[in-house]
Amino acid sequence: MRIRKELAAGGSLQRSLAVLGNVEAEKRAAEMLREEIEFMGPVRIRDVEEAQQKIVAIIRRLEESGEIIVSRGKGEDILV
Repeated sequence: MRIRKELAAGGSLQRSLAVLGNVEAEKRAAEMLREEIEFMGPVRIRDVEEAQQKIVAIIRRLEESGEIIVSRGKGEDILV
């Protein structure tokens, strides 16, 4: 509660909560993915590479359509 009050006083509560929400969502998603990987067991490398290619294609399509912004680590601002 004190953290919220201090963030609100600084005028950055909304932005900070958005960041915290994204971090928590990413933690939950990562844990779910780990559990799925454990459950699956061994996977053929060909299947892994095919899945990776599909993921990259989806990300590129979403970036081209403007639905997501991909930061490439060039010091640019990241929007959340």
